[in-house]
Amino acid sequence: MPAKSPTTTGRKFPETAWIRCDLTDEHKKHMKSLKFEPKGALESLERLVEDGFKLTFSRDAKNDCVGAYLTSPKESESDPQLCLSARGPTLTSAIMVLLYKHFELLGEDWSSHIDKRGVADPWG
Repeated sequence: MPAKSPTTTGRKFPETAWIRCDLTDEHKKHMKSLKFEPKGALESLERLVEDGFKLTFSRDAKNDCVGAYLTSPKESESDPQLCLSARGPTLTSAIMVLLYKHFELLGEDWSSHIDKRGVADPWG
């Protein structure tokens, strides 16, 4: 199998800049009270994919939760890719938090929330 070709900057993976969007205690309480609406969630996810976003999900054993990650469409080879993360005790809750952050808290505009941090709350 041929090796993956590196990007123009020589890295195998593009630089990633994380979006800082912490949930307040009020946001968390509100999120925990919401009922999952499958049709609306799937329509929102479909829209994100059609807009060029990449969605990934994984189990986060360290924080005992599920991570949901939304990676922005690549603007250019020199720009870092932006990634918004969300967590919850289940896949459903992680998806709800991700959609809530992107559409409600950030209003689909991540530009003023770019950050590079490492510590993650297991809910949010």
